[in-house]
Amino acid sequence: MEQVYPFGLPLKKVEQLDKSPKKVFVLGVYASAVHAKWIDVDGKVKVNALAVASEPYIFWKGDGADEIISKIKIPLKLGKLVPADERFNGPSGNVLDDVFLKPLGYNRKDAWLCDLLPYSRINPNQQKAIEKQYNPLMKEFDLPECTIPPFLASELNNAARVEEIVEELEQSQADTIILLGDLPIKHFLSHFSKFKKLSDFGTTQQEYGNQHPIIIKGKTYQVIPLVHPRQAGNLGRSIHSWSTLHKRWAIDRKGEDIEVGLPKIRVSKMPQKCPVCGSNKIAVYLRGMPAYSEKLQQDLNEGKIILGGCCVSDDDPFCACVDCKTDFYNPTNNLNHETSHFRDRDY
Repeated sequence: MEQVYPFGLPLKKVEQLDKSPKKVFVLGVYASAVHAKWIDVDGKVKVNALAVASEPYIFWKGDGADEIISKIKIPLKLGKLVPADERFNGPSGNVLDDVFLKPLGYNRKDAWLCDLLPYSRINPNQQKAIEKQYNPLMKEFDLPECTIPPFLASELNNAARVEEIVEELEQSQADTIILLGDLPIKHFLSHFSKFKKLSDFGTTQQEYGNQHPIIIKGKTYQVIPLVHPRQAGNLGRSIHSWSTLHKRWAIDRKGEDIEVGLPKIRVSKMPQKCPVCGSNKIAVYLRGMPAYSEKLQQDLNEGKIILGGCCVSDDDPFCACVDCKTDFYNPTNNLNHETSHFRDRDY
């Protein structure tokens, strides 16, 4: 039975298109999707980022989102669909290029890209949006039921899929394998080695990102275990220690600081909830050399402020999400009233 997204586009298998010999084989978790912002007839946003189509190619970079979404027809009374914020369309693809392949001296033409699961899945936030905004309208407007299943890690425990990935690996002719996060290690590499998760390779700067010779079906590959792009790019909830390890690894190999190819999020005031991960833990940056006080320590402990250091540019973030580390910038380069009360406090 064909599985479909909200408004009816079918779920598609997402896999490597260019099957010429490659230098490196990259294994991720599951395919992403094209996300649309759903705006009602009154101009109000019903859903900020609704998955409406399979990504057009593996580790998609967000290009062509407007063309894909423009072909989706919805009843006039339900408003319109427009491309969601760039952070929802192609972020993992951009992060892969910027802070995984480039530091190793590779580009897309060098890489064979693969996922444990070559299909998109619905995460809990998507499911909630569909249940709240889409499902109640299905009967009245004769909308198709969204039948994309939720992501379950147990679905990755699939011996037949492991064999398919080995076939792709052999077809790629690559000698190096990059594994993105815990799940490719657990559900693929563990079939051929003692390793079960990323931390098994070590958690220090000296241990992270090293090559490990591992024999798969009689051939020795150089395996480089790295974090998931979500961690490297602070996409949604992430663990700061792993994000920091990866950034340091990338800087060491490039010899320069790195900039992930994602747009800055500009807001006129401090958001009540993070638009990326949904957390309500938003902290304001405090810059300069504040004098120590019990109040300062309390605000630091409670995640109300972040020490921003003494170096100030003409476009620094004024607040950030404590959970996913997403920075928020002013529409202009001037600090607004949202941050002034922190600057004026007697710390």
